[in-house]
Amino acid sequence: MEKAIVRESKYRHVFGRAWRKEINPSNLRTHSSSMYIRASDTLFAVPWETVGGALNVMPLGYAGKVKDNSCLLRAHKDPILDFTFDPFKSNCIATGSRDAIIKIWEVDAAIGTMAAAEDVTTPVAELTGHRSRILHLSYHPAVSGLLASAAGDNAVKLWDVGAASEVVSFSPWKGGTVQGVEWSPDGGQLVTSSKDKHMRTFDARAGGDATLEVMAHEGSKGFFASFMHADRVISLGFSKSSYSEVAIWDLRGTDPTTPFTKYTLGPQSTVVKPHYDADTGLLYIYGRGDKIKVMEINNTPPHVHRVSELKCKSYSDAFCLPKRSCDVTRCEISRWMTVGRTDVETVGFFVPRKTADTVFQEDIYLPAPSGAPCDVSIEQWREGQLAVAPKKSLKPEGAVSIYELSAEEGGKDLNEERERRRRATATQDEIRAAEAVAKGEDPVLPKPEVTSGELDHFLGGWSAPWTKRWASAEDDALCFYKEEESARVVFQIPFASMETIVRDEKQEGQFVLKLDAAKKNKEYRFKASSDDEAETWVRSLAACKALVEKNGSVFGTKTAPDSSASSGGGETSSAAADSAGVAAKKKEGFLDTLMPGNVYAAQLSWNRRWYTIERGTLLAYSSNKKLHSHPLEKFALSKVIAIMKVDGADTSAGGGSGSKRGDKKLYSFKVCTSGQVVHLGAESDEDRSEWIQALVAASPLEGSADGDSSSFVAAGAKEGKLMLKEGGKWESAWLRCAGKNILYYKNEMSQKAMQKMLVTDLKSVTACEGRTDFLVQKIGAGEGRVHRAANQEERDAWVSHLEFLRKQNVDLFDMLRITDQEANTAATSSTIEANVIDPVDVKNGKTPLLIEVKGRRRIRVMQVELACSSLHSRSSFVLDCGRAIFLWNGNQSPRVTKAKAADLANKIRTKERGGLSQVITLDEGKTDDNPKFWKTLGGQKEINHSTREEEGQIFVRLLRIGSKSTSRSQRIKLVHEGSTLPPREFLDTKSSTVVDCETELFVWIGKKSPVYQRKLSMLVAKKLTQEKHRPKWTSITRIPEGAETILFKEKFSNFPGMLPINVARTVAKGRIATSNQQEDIDVAALVPYHRPEPAMYDDGSGEIVNIWRIHEFDKVEVPKEEYGCFFSGDSYVILYKYRVELKGKDQHLVYFWQGSESTRNEKGTSAYMTVDLTTALGDGDHHRVEQGAEPVHFLTLFPNFFVLSGKHRPDAITDEMMFSVVCDHKDVAKSVEVPAESTNLNSMRAFLLLTAAKAFVWHGSLSNQKEQQAAAALAALVKGTRTVVTIKEGSEPTEFWPVLGGKTLDYHGGPSYNITLRHRRPPRLFSVSNASGTVKVVELFDFCQVDLDGGHCAILDAFNEVFVWFGSKSADAEKQMSMEVARDLVKLCPDHPADTPVWVGHFRPEVGRFLWSWEHMIPLFDAFLLDGVEISTCIRVLARHCRAQQSLGASEQCIINATYAAAIY
Repeated sequence: MEKAIVRESKYRHVFGRAWRKEINPSNLRTHSSSMYIRASDTLFAVPWETVGGALNVMPLGYAGKVKDNSCLLRAHKDPILDFTFDPFKSNCIATGSRDAIIKIWEVDAAIGTMAAAEDVTTPVAELTGHRSRILHLSYHPAVSGLLASAAGDNAVKLWDVGAASEVVSFSPWKGGTVQGVEWSPDGGQLVTSSKDKHMRTFDARAGGDATLEVMAHEGSKGFFASFMHADRVISLGFSKSSYSEVAIWDLRGTDPTTPFTKYTLGPQSTVVKPHYDADTGLLYIYGRGDKIKVMEINNTPPHVHRVSELKCKSYSDAFCLPKRSCDVTRCEISRWMTVGRTDVETVGFFVPRKTADTVFQEDIYLPAPSGAPCDVSIEQWREGQLAVAPKKSLKPEGAVSIYELSAEEGGKDLNEERERRRRATATQDEIRAAEAVAKGEDPVLPKPEVTSGELDHFLGGWSAPWTKRWASAEDDALCFYKEEESARVVFQIPFASMETIVRDEKQEGQFVLKLDAAKKNKEYRFKASSDDEAETWVRSLAACKALVEKNGSVFGTKTAPDSSASSGGGETSSAAADSAGVAAKKKEGFLDTLMPGNVYAAQLSWNRRWYTIERGTLLAYSSNKKLHSHPLEKFALSKVIAIMKVDGADTSAGGGSGSKRGDKKLYSFKVCTSGQVVHLGAESDEDRSEWIQALVAASPLEGSADGDSSSFVAAGAKEGKLMLKEGGKWESAWLRCAGKNILYYKNEMSQKAMQKMLVTDLKSVTACEGRTDFLVQKIGAGEGRVHRAANQEERDAWVSHLEFLRKQNVDLFDMLRITDQEANTAATSSTIEANVIDPVDVKNGKTPLLIEVKGRRRIRVMQVELACSSLHSRSSFVLDCGRAIFLWNGNQSPRVTKAKAADLANKIRTKERGGLSQVITLDEGKTDDNPKFWKTLGGQKEINHSTREEEGQIFVRLLRIGSKSTSRSQRIKLVHEGSTLPPREFLDTKSSTVVDCETELFVWIGKKSPVYQRKLSMLVAKKLTQEKHRPKWTSITRIPEGAETILFKEKFSNFPGMLPINVARTVAKGRIATSNQQEDIDVAALVPYHRPEPAMYDDGSGEIVNIWRIHEFDKVEVPKEEYGCFFSGDSYVILYKYRVELKGKDQHLVYFWQGSESTRNEKGTSAYMTVDLTTALGDGDHHRVEQGAEPVHFLTLFPNFFVLSGKHRPDAITDEMMFSVVCDHKDVAKSVEVPAESTNLNSMRAFLLLTAAKAFVWHGSLSNQKEQQAAAALAALVKGTRTVVTIKEGSEPTEFWPVLGGKTLDYHGGPSYNITLRHRRPPRLFSVSNASGTVKVVELFDFCQVDLDGGHCAILDAFNEVFVWFGSKSADAEKQMSMEVARDLVKLCPDHPADTPVWVGHFRPEVGRFLWSWEHMIPLFDAFLLDGVEISTCIRVLARHCRAQQSLGASEQCIINATYAAAIY
């Protein structure tokens, strides 16, 4: 589906506007401690500054000054804390105060005009029952007279106002004071917000305890919550860093305690409140201040979208009037009143519509509450009757609705609008269910309760009537395996063929599958372990059958569920691999296979079969006529743990590159599961590689290949050859660890394991000192089994791997002695432990850190105790004191260690401190007399001078914290352990990870990790610090994702920005930079043309989904007939879709093309919209394309790519236009409009010249065939009524030249040109730069004018002539090197004639013919033309080189002449 760059919404341009001051009330005396405002559809009220608690109630529309002696509603002796109008009685008000009494009042509609003597002092009713001050009041949205109240005693009550009695009471909670109470739209639920940061929901009819209690926001400023829909809540609060944020909670979701989206608004000083308009999906955010913000909420990520904000007068509170108060003739969608200290301001929000005054915009005005209650009484509502307030249309009498107009008149379709509105608010399940109903299908199908398990299959016979099988529902059939680990399908029953699935009531635990008549009423009988399990299987199989009939698959388009949920394994169903292996379905052909029982000690037996991959299964047929036969074997690829080549294996054992079928050599590979191995052989190495790639694409192993693509192994899998001691004798064996199994094979080619052991049964794995043996001991077994590896290194690798697998299955909850109560307490606690280091305190110098850098061959960085005793002469140390970073080098520290320490200190200074800190280098015994350094370490003491060599070994362990729904034993999961550094990819943004480095622990918090994981990870780190072997000073550092410190990054092998250093360079002292020695430039290596292969996503056969042109910060869709035509004054965004065959799915690619004359705003907008589009798509890459530097793949998307000058205009093709057509690489051509002047012709190009009557296609003498064809194609596209005339250079008709300003032959390559073009070569551009400290020469490809950097030099090699360009800010060394390289390039390149001229100092006009998008008006040469000192310097440089050569060649003479000419010029 096509996705727009700019979010499509009718409310995207909502704007706010305040009423004029003259029509608002003024001269108010609002109460200083309770400046609130509330309103009905006829009245509004504000608390008044007077003795006690009083309200000034005035009619809506009141303008001018309020009388000082106005009539007041004197409600309470204490200030009013909250009040509200009855939504169905506009003159009825409920008030609450410190006296814990709620009073109900009825006032006259003209109260604002009454005298003070007529103050209202007698309430209609009083509601008593609270024991503390009344904090919040809210009427039911549909039932008349039902009032909710919340008080300081944390109690929530419902009242029958008419009867002045309590209806429902809710249990009070211990915690912060309640801040707000809101009803759900249907009035069935209540949501409260409290100062204890917890949000609670209640069943309004039942009362009692909260149905949901969750910490909404971590900030301490408080929050407010409100219902969006009956089962969706929005809360507005603060993060821990005091950033205002919006959270949306789905009460129907699988985890209602976690918001399904959270959006950060930014810094906010005051508490803000939400008001959600369900009709428009707009969220209004208001609070004490001067702004009202508008956000739109829908189902498009990130779900919360900024719309606009209105800056109004400073106010203390705001209130949204009923929708029926809006002016629909002006498209007013909401009207607000704000109150300040002395005045009230009315503001409105509008949707810009041109026909609002003549046409009722019914698409943005749903029927609104009429102001009348429903006909359900409070008693009926409590019994469960649905209460919905009646609504009425806001359409004015006699108005024409937008739905009544035709599309040509600007009307809209009512059904389409209803569908759009439904999709904007519905969940994905609701959308799918509605689609099913529309198709006449059952909207909700039950999910199978079980999809795999062990069953007994009835075979009949007298000896063994029952046999055990492993059943698994996979895609569209019920497959049966010999055992769970087996991948060979013994048989399968398609769900579509199942006619009945019934329980056999007479037989315990048995059920029967009867097939349809086509199967001759065949039936299968199975037996489960119990009657209940049999019933579960019957229901599950019936559900699978229904799902297959509806969706064609048990798992539909979703990934199949993890089979570990039912089988205990770690594999996934074949449907999981099916979606990834669509491309692999097409792979089929003959393969040889080693069948079970055919492998003997000295015999090979290969059988030739036809194999194909279909729906995640490898099928074997007797021949390629598979359509007329049943498969001999089925192999479930979902259970594959490894696919690898078998090169160099023992042929006597059955395989390897030396395997043969007769005289035919076979290239074998094996497909492994946890219990079985299948050996296959192809007839060529290429065919074997294709099969491996296809099998990987259809298995769970995709993307886990090593560098040479010879093996694909699942995580946690390892295999190898070793010796096994059995009965006192050593025997050869092949050991394979896969999933939770440890398997022993006779040899590598064996297909069946001799012995099996579960990882959970491992008790210990111990290496034997002085030997290559290791002992594997099983729980409950005797002495254990002795294994012998080939060498000590291999032994250590096996011991480490087996120990890691054992520890992965240890319940770390029990090992760390964490109780469930501790875990739950940690999730709600915010206590900061004393040993937790705050990186901000380190940056500010409040918490100094001492970091040791040690090792020679393997350098490691680790935090040590902040004490002088930690220092020793063999290492270097970095003492981080914030603004001062001390680098202390021991006198025995290796040079590489010193270099690493200096690199670490400089990274901290530049990347964490912004260069503001100072690095102070101290050498032991020489320059280490710094008082601050020793004072920080507690005083100077004797340094340890031991000469014992220490390597930098650091034990790193990663513990990933799971969610609360994860099983307790796997909630703390070990993902890495060892002395090797883990990769960055082990950190998952959806979880928290504890990085254990022995003496330092880091708690890494993923951006999307829930609060429970974050709190539990801190508890785990605390428990780890309490282990006996750890020193007391072991610290914990909390690291949020995106704010990783340099010390944390050092614990990983590939963290971005942590590149290895060059240890051969001298370590810099302090901030003094060292100079590098200039190396000679190997010009001979630059002579060969080594253009890298362009990045080709495909061959351009994909689909251009859409192209947008940027116009005034917005997008304009480009018609398909204009695809390929670009304007140099515009920027474009191109969305392209192509097929990735290996993955079997479509991928997106976004280019944003920026014209050379496009404005900065347009270029920025194109980049912003590209990022927005890529984020919305969720896949694919995006690339910036500058005019003139178009990559090859970009050009292949357009059969005719051409660029017109200027901005987009309707009639861009006019007379007297000329296009230059070039094709230098990969047979892709591009055309660019150039000024219609004869000097712009080029013998190495083809041109198209348009006149009033003709279109001339001009072929340069050295133009190639592709350029000539592209020029002809362009002529056919833009000719209009013109006649196309093809001419060759030198045979131009007389009518050709007048259009070009007259005949001239002084163009590039023309007869009057001062250089004869002998051959055609693509021009080459070399950049000469000393940015790295030494001058380097690098060739640039796909270059254009923007590649000429003013700070450096460049060499343009056009083969017939060479140009040397000096940037205005280039260094002398760059200028000298550029001239030397240009001279040597001419000498060494065989394509250059001996008299090739070299132009120095500035570019002649001819250069524009080699640099696309050349702008003639931009001065590319400045200081060099006028500065005689620089010119003389260049002459001296050349003269010095010429004297060294004892001769002056033609090229040197040309350079000097050109230099003098530049000076004169």
